[in-house]
Amino acid sequence: GRTMGALSATGQPKYWEGFEPLVPGVVFIPPNDSEALKSVFSEYSNKVCALILEPIQGEGGVYPLTKNFILLAKELCEKHKALLIFDEVQTGIGRTGKLFAYEHFGIEPDLLCSSKALANGLPLSALLGKKEVMAHLTPGSHASTFGGNPIACAVALEVLNIISEDGFLEEVSLKGKVLKEKLNELAKEHKDLIKEVRGVGLLLAIEFNIPAEKIFKGLLEERVLATMPKPNIIRLIPPLIINYREIDYFVEALNRVFKRI
Repeated sequence: GRTMGALSATGQPKYWEGFEPLVPGVVFIPPNDSEALKSVFSEYSNKVCALILEPIQGEGGVYPLTKNFILLAKELCEKHKALLIFDEVQTGIGRTGKLFAYEHFGIEPDLLCSSKALANGLPLSALLGKKEVMAHLTPGSHASTFGGNPIACAVALEVLNIISEDGFLEEVSLKGKVLKEKLNELAKEHKDLIKEVRGVGLLLAIEFNIPAEKIFKGLLEERVLATMPKPNIIRLIPPLIINYREIDYFVEALNRVFKRI
């Protein structure tokens, strides 16, 4: 995500610092804003080469795109002969209870970016695409000196074998549902603190009515590591093999942190 092309398509100016000027011609729109999406295609028409979407915004604060917005994006891309590209670096490889999050919407993107969990922590990324799109890349043209590391590829194959086992992804969905339900119950008890719980599968976020730094540090004291994509948001991306005892421990730890604030 820190190469010039990827940075140019990243809608957070803080990451641009020190790397500008970036690649021109990139237009950003608010998530789930159908009118803004239509307006861009109307203004640029067939000059739009691609639309890049993150089905659930990870760094943006875990904001899922709606099915209606995704279907509109697919329709407009087909109409204007633009590529529909899904960034599934965070949402892919079982994180949402599906192999890839696009499966929740009943459509297929033209290109898909995968990484992070793909090799379970080892450095590996992949660009997947429809045959007719990938045919434009000659062998070796989309490569790098250290790309396709054999050890990382071996690990990725084993990751795919494991998450393809019967019931694995269904269990991810169930655990995500249980965790979300428990967090919503906690939110009812702490309406002054919790504004919203959202997400899909085991990619969740808690948005607070207060800055989340004290809560984040409190969780560290409870031996729980979360992330803060925004000052008032804590993102939860536990291992897909988390068990129900660990889910209970997290919810109880979070409640203890609340009581100390």
